[in-house]
Order: sequence, then C-alpha cells, then structure tokens
Amino acid sequence: MLSKPNRLTNKRDFDRVFAAERATYHPLCTLRAARNELSVSRFGIVCGKRVGGAVVRNRVRRRLRHQVRRLLVDTAPGWDILLVGQPKAAQAASAELYDALKEVLRRRGVLTRAELI
Repeated sequence: MLSKPNRLTNKRDFDRVFAAERATYHPLCTLRAARNELSVSRFGIVCGKRVGGAVVRNRVRRRLRHQVRRLLVDTAPGWDILLVGQPKAAQAASAELYDALKEVLRRRGVLTRAELI
C-alpha cells in the first residue's frame, strides 16, 4: 500500500486529474498527470471492467501499486498522477509493468533521476 500522503483519495482530485491535459498512452497503462501545490506526488490507480473481473482488476491495481512504490523516490514532487490499467496489463510480467510505468512517467516528464530517463 502507498502511504497516505502519496495517495489520491477523493473524487474531486480524481476528476481534476482526469480533466487535465491529454493522457500518455502505453499498451499496459495510461497516465494522466496534473500539478498540485504539495511537496509530494500523489498516485491514483484505476482499472475499468474491460481489464477483467473484480479479481483480475484488483490484481492489476495491486501490481501497478507495487511498481509505483519502486519508482516513488525517483518521481518529482508536486504531481497528482492517475494510472489507468489496460487489459494487456493482466497478462504482463512485473518487469513489463515496471518498464511501462517508467516509460509513461519519463514521457510525461515526471521522473527525476537521469539514469531512468
């Protein structure tokens, strides 16, 4: 689980991120990001019913959350980030999810460490 300060928790924040700019796409996940006025970045993870049943959707969210924890220290502060799990994420290996998440964060300009960029 992500720590409380690093989680998007209320609907108003989710709606603000959904409305912000355009999305960054990858076959395994889609990223939407909006600046916030905080000293931390916050993440929200959602999966639609196209991904699968409840068990599959929860598994995809759990696996994405694990990869977010790995990249959290390399993420620039001051962002609200929404990840949308795609159907192909249900069959993806952990390394593929990590690479996909790193790729969309890099393309959006949210990563801070040069070796990840």
